[in-house]
Amino acid sequence: PHFELAALEGKTLKRPVSKVKDEDLDAMVKRLREQRKTWSPVERPAEIGDQLTITFAGTIDGQSFDGGSGEDAKIELGSGRMIPGFEDGLIGLKAGDERRLELQFPDDYHAEHLKGKPVVFDVRVGEVAEAVLPEVDSEFAKQFGVEDGDLDKFLADVRQNMERELKERVEARVKNQAMDLLLEVNQIDLPGVLITQEIKALKDQMRQNMGGGKFELPDELFQDQARRRVALGLIIAEVVKANDIKVDQDRVREAVEEMASTYEQPQEVIDYYYSKKEHLASVESLTLENQVVDWVMDQVTVEDEAATFAELTAPAAGG
Repeated sequence: PHFELAALEGKTLKRPVSKVKDEDLDAMVKRLREQRKTWSPVERPAEIGDQLTITFAGTIDGQSFDGGSGEDAKIELGSGRMIPGFEDGLIGLKAGDERRLELQFPDDYHAEHLKGKPVVFDVRVGEVAEAVLPEVDSEFAKQFGVEDGDLDKFLADVRQNMERELKERVEARVKNQAMDLLLEVNQIDLPGVLITQEIKALKDQMRQNMGGGKFELPDELFQDQARRRVALGLIIAEVVKANDIKVDQDRVREAVEEMASTYEQPQEVIDYYYSKKEHLASVESLTLENQVVDWVMDQVTVEDEAATFAELTAPAAGG
């Protein structure tokens, strides 16, 4: 459809400003230690953060039910993986102790037949173990690919990865806002055939991601996403055409080199992308989108706002 691009004057875009601080690095190293923690049996009563090995049997109205019992199951207290009250009910128990827990399944529990039901669990603790975090030493560094165990190199690598992630999140936050602005000011009548094609493409992509099954999914699941993608495709194409924006090959090269830097053999990755035009097409498309984002930022008022690494890298951040 033919349409005139609407003006962006008077619009505002917020750009996060952030950097990786020493405390962010410390928190990341702690997270990496957590990922590689081991468990050591203890004789004391169980506390939050301990791992318990338990045998349990659950009943509803005196009857056992599927999935309601387990033997030598390992549970980390405070992980929130069990129904409310289960983990808290085991605090203070030692190996060999038994306890009856009278609880209730949440109303929004995933199993329909258990929603909101009162349940009784008889639990016996086989072992209480506490977490042991590895020391940050050369052996620890080697586990993350630093072959000589150089701690300074390990910390530099971690910081570099964090800075790369932070840059990506900032760019994603800005890009989402730029795209939202383009959609807000440009209301287009979208051809139904384009939306139908996009829904089919999204369905095929999901099937591929889930192992290539032949299952059928309702169109409504993809309707909003398809409309957004079609509208943005048309708007971006119009911005590119109206402003004669050409793909910046230097930026394409930079993007390829940045991706390649995360691999063991960067040059092989670079060679792959430049071996065929089709390989480079996705990077060129992304670069063109980023150039459109730059164009949007030139049209609007950009307000910098301070943000922390934790805020920008939280699961919901960046869209």
